[in-house]
Amino acid sequence: MTRNKPDRYTIIRYTLVQVPGLALVLVGVFFLLHYTDWSPWLIWTGFALWVVKDVLLFFLLWPSYHSSARDADPLIGQVGQVVKPCDPRGTVEIHGTLWWAVAEETDAVLPPGTRIRVIRRSGMTLFVESENGETGTNFQVKSASPAIRTVGKARKRLFC
Repeated sequence: MTRNKPDRYTIIRYTLVQVPGLALVLVGVFFLLHYTDWSPWLIWTGFALWVVKDVLLFFLLWPSYHSSARDADPLIGQVGQVVKPCDPRGTVEIHGTLWWAVAEETDAVLPPGTRIRVIRRSGMTLFVESENGETGTNFQVKSASPAIRTVGKARKRLFC
């Protein structure tokens, strides 16, 4: 397996993320130099160790700053299960995590328990389709009492 090397933009991204922390450490260095009687070589040695730490961590962390690492969404193609049906919005569970989901076929209703596959993602919303191609268009959720239906409508407005 060949490993890519960091490009210029990856190095710039990593450096820009480190700048605020480095600035705070510099403020701390000047505070220690002016308001304590610690040895300046000790203070500057601490600062140098901080910079060395950032440089060494770059070689471990650079793949997460590389642009190609962000391009591929690991959820695309994953299989999950419908938890809460909506028409066509709902909630699905993938690898133990609940996600907002929209059925790719807008006229389809996928009942709870339906196995789904993620087609695409937009922010925190997944676009899904039934894994086996079946849609539960005749599926309806019925409540036992009007009070439960009212609560259900309120939850639908809040969560769908």
